[in-house]
Amino acid sequence: MAQDLDFDEDDLRTPAGSRSFERGRNYLAAVTAVEVGDGWITATVHGTDAYQAELTLGGPDGLAGERDCRYAMEGNFCKHLVALGLIMLGEPEAVPKQRGRARSRAQELGASGWVLQT
Repeated sequence: MAQDLDFDEDDLRTPAGSRSFERGRNYLAAVTAVEVGDGWITATVHGTDAYQAELTLGGPDGLAGERDCRYAMEGNFCKHLVALGLIMLGEPEAVPKQRGRARSRAQELGASGWVLQT
């Protein structure tokens, strides 16, 4: 399991199924703008369009995700979420740095009157 992440490949494969999991592997280079908070990871995943993906960690059902692609809006765990998860598992050393950036941005926004949860 990746450092500082409480999921592994099996946690992605189970809700996605083998087809979406394998398709997600083809989207690794399409993941950009990754942000890591306490209990969540977001990114943009580029395909036909740019899709927003968010993985939520440690929920009652384990790993959960939200995204704005059609397949996912039908209630499925899509290839975009798989790609985001695999990127994070492949680069665990980036998690503390990205989490620190998210906290810094939240503090800056808080100082300017914006409220943001991390």
